[in-house]
Amino acid sequence: MNNWKLRSVITGTNTDDLVEVNGHLAAPSTSDVPVLVVPFGHLYAASIRATASDTFGPVSNQVPGITNGTFTHTGAASGNVASTTLTGEGSGAFFNYTFLADGTLSTITANTGGNNYKVGDKLRITTSGAHGSQVIEFRLVDGSNSVSLGMTIPHDRTSPLPFAVHRARVNSASSFTFHILDYRSQQVFPRPQDKLLDKHPNAAAAYGLRLLRSAYLGPCIRVQRSSDNALVDIGFKGDSIDLQALQDFVGEYDGRVRTFYDQSGNGNDAEQTGTSARPNIIIGGVLQTVNGKPALDFDGSDDKFAIDSADLYGQDRVDAYMHYQTDEGSFIMLSDPDATARASFVPQNNSTSPSLLLNYDINGVLPTLYVNGVKPGIVYGTTTRDELHTMMVTNGASHSNGAIVVHEAAGTQGWTDIGISNYSSFGFGGKLTEMVLYNTDQSANRENIEKDMALHSGAYQVEDAPLLDAYGGAHAAYSLRKLNSDYTGAAIRVRRSNDSEELDIGFDSDGNLDIAACDAFFNGSNLTVKKWYDQSGNGNDVTQSTNSAQPLLYNTSGLIPLDGRPALRFVGNDALPFDSTGLDIGNMSSFAVFKLSNTTGIQRAIQLSGSPNRWYAPVIAGGNFQYSYAAANITPAANTNNNLHTLIAGATQGDAEAFLNGTSAGTTTLSSGISASGTIGGSGSDYLNGFIQEVVVYSSDQSERRLGIERNITNHYDL
Repeated sequence: MNNWKLRSVITGTNTDDLVEVNGHLAAPSTSDVPVLVVPFGHLYAASIRATASDTFGPVSNQVPGITNGTFTHTGAASGNVASTTLTGEGSGAFFNYTFLADGTLSTITANTGGNNYKVGDKLRITTSGAHGSQVIEFRLVDGSNSVSLGMTIPHDRTSPLPFAVHRARVNSASSFTFHILDYRSQQVFPRPQDKLLDKHPNAAAAYGLRLLRSAYLGPCIRVQRSSDNALVDIGFKGDSIDLQALQDFVGEYDGRVRTFYDQSGNGNDAEQTGTSARPNIIIGGVLQTVNGKPALDFDGSDDKFAIDSADLYGQDRVDAYMHYQTDEGSFIMLSDPDATARASFVPQNNSTSPSLLLNYDINGVLPTLYVNGVKPGIVYGTTTRDELHTMMVTNGASHSNGAIVVHEAAGTQGWTDIGISNYSSFGFGGKLTEMVLYNTDQSANRENIEKDMALHSGAYQVEDAPLLDAYGGAHAAYSLRKLNSDYTGAAIRVRRSNDSEELDIGFDSDGNLDIAACDAFFNGSNLTVKKWYDQSGNGNDVTQSTNSAQPLLYNTSGLIPLDGRPALRFVGNDALPFDSTGLDIGNMSSFAVFKLSNTTGIQRAIQLSGSPNRWYAPVIAGGNFQYSYAAANITPAANTNNNLHTLIAGATQGDAEAFLNGTSAGTTTLSSGISASGTIGGSGSDYLNGFIQEVVVYSSDQSERRLGIERNITNHYDL
């Protein structure tokens, strides 16, 4: 085995998904391993798939593999014809072909699979005489002959299996382990690819202005130039649309997109034959973008695409993933143009209607919505379209980076057509960068698909996200990291103790407190924090005008760090008064990161509302963290770690509940009201001895988003 290098170890059962291997398999020395493998289609001869499957998805469309030109027909047409093998040893395959109403050749799919075909084999079909006897040549696209084979890896081999495989899993109800190996001296098989559909294949349709599948060789879009209505296909350069070719063609005019090509391999292109109803990618010579990435700009009136594919309508399940930016008052992204009662989610500003979608369910089970990786608190039958608009747009897609929006477990069983932004009077007005549609259950892959889109689009950063980009709507937000990409103000205002000079300190290019600016202002005397700025956009800054009560950022030796990050050091009578106006403990949430120097005495660390409507989140008393809510106390033991403290109350939560580092510390009965005496750091004679790094307050119940908010904070502070 000296010529082999272990790449990864896979343990599982036959209930697991197939994993990408693109390498050789070997068994550990102790046991034979039963496996199910998918061989490489260009190496293993098999029948062409003529039916869809859960494992391999829809039947492969051969249109992207055409090698001898473009084919059209006057009007819609279809046929079933035999094939001739030009290269390779396959035989016996028959193919269905379809032309759309505008004459475009849409699909070539196997009707009878034949035998002994490999990916890359060149075939020929001839359309019927009624359709012009057109001779079409194509090479079988990736996935055409996908097949799974059961085999056993012997444990006593001195080297791995002699052939590389594409995908594999354990083929037993009992747990087994196998190894994936690379040959040290040379790479004799393809490395795993990193495109979205390489990692999460079998999409029914996939539209994007970046390359979504490594094996896709077709164009990205077909664009129309407004000056003369000329049309041209624009492909990819590297991993993104060829912007140079696009801009050279369009010039100073408008560029409207006639076709958004499907990269899934199924030929389900999104098209618009009407010139005035095509979304723009360039307006007056200016490329349309979201967060610097190319985007299609829909006008909110009549811009739309037809898909018209049975891979997407009449389906028992549709999982839809998309990235867009909009502040539109109302829109419907997916709908059936054949009937007004078939539509996806309907965000509609100021509408009190609780009808959030139309026949977009699976046998009465309604779909789940996710916005930037978080499931908002939809209660079907109660949540209004206006509230849905807040969830999807105000707190998501209206942000300058847009939002990743997911419709999970939707259904289109009764639909007879499907399109994008084609519901009358509810056209989408905004910018769309990509949309990937599956007709299979992708719930196990959802987070990874979202993360892939987020990493590309910048809708939210997967690990150290600006918190309010993904979880907007905060009442007040104080931190020494940037919480909101749209926030342009400072983080804190510091005072130099020896001369009382003051300076606003902002953020560096990584979104952290600008320590270089602090260092430049530091002259060997203490730097204290006079003001902690609110990043929510509501102007709820906290200010301490008494010099002796301002928390420290620097002492005479320099920055006082906490776990390598800046923090506000509270000692003595340091405190920042907090104004609780606009809050109600009956519908409120707070998240705070702080560390105690000791657990003795009473320390009012986070007291956002005083007696009798208490919101202590928490204070320290009797050696405990005391989360005080109205008249009740929740009192887990205190410690001197850096901790995340959460307190949430509201109708969705159903009570008030405290969480210490994401684990419930207890609940108490819901109350209401507010008291004015709020503080961060302490009051009276009860002050914090410790460090605070972040405090975020919502004037709403964030129980549905708690896990996402806590995950964001925990990831940043390594809690």
